[in-house]
Amino acid sequence: ARNRGVEMANGNYIQFLDADDEIHPDKISTQLAVFRENPDAFVFTDGQMQQEGDSRSSQPFIRDYRGGCLTTFLVHNNVQTSSPIHLKSDLQKIGGFKPGRTCSQEYEMHLKLSLLKPTALRVQRPLFTLHRQEQSVSSDDVRLMIERRNVVYEFFQRLEQQPELTESIRVAISERLANDATKFKDLGERNHCLTNFRLASKVHSKGGLSVVYNKPSLAIAHRIVGPYNIGKLVKAKRLMKYILKMRK
Repeated sequence: ARNRGVEMANGNYIQFLDADDEIHPDKISTQLAVFRENPDAFVFTDGQMQQEGDSRSSQPFIRDYRGGCLTTFLVHNNVQTSSPIHLKSDLQKIGGFKPGRTCSQEYEMHLKLSLLKPTALRVQRPLFTLHRQEQSVSSDDVRLMIERRNVVYEFFQRLEQQPELTESIRVAISERLANDATKFKDLGERNHCLTNFRLASKVHSKGGLSVVYNKPSLAIAHRIVGPYNIGKLVKAKRLMKYILKMRK
């Protein structure tokens, strides 16, 4: 439906808006002023998030871009659908949203746009509001992470034989996969956890483990015994230290 809307649009600029969200009255005018000065940039804004049924609770929704590779930034940060304004011609160049994608559609679209845009500009004002419901697709963590894995690995495969695939992008994609692997583990999704770690190792030789473990020794242990036996290894090490201490 969104692709059809882009096709039918008469203007040069496109603002998407999910059904359960809202944009503030001055969002488009504020953002367009920045966009017209910087037509080659990915221009997005801050927002706020509100839990449905609790009008008093509102939290800032910020993606803190500080320069550097836009693709790397967007791999790590899901910029909300309502946040950017797009050129219609850019959306047509990348083919819009992928039909059949159940979630993470905007994540995939933004990654593809990053190959057209050399940089981004963040408008540091909350100009949209996300309304979150307990049973919405966005709150289904497992389904979201499965689809995100599909998106980010397909994106890697697309870039694999192209000069756009830099070392920093490889690292970012492997870290994204590894970070979600730990979330799968916490949710009891063993197969998905192992799949993510396996793909992270395919993307980069270090497998994104630096974002998972705060000690290099744990990353080495992960490679030897796997993610599900590290806890046992750490406990055994602590027990051995305790025994040795008691013997002194």
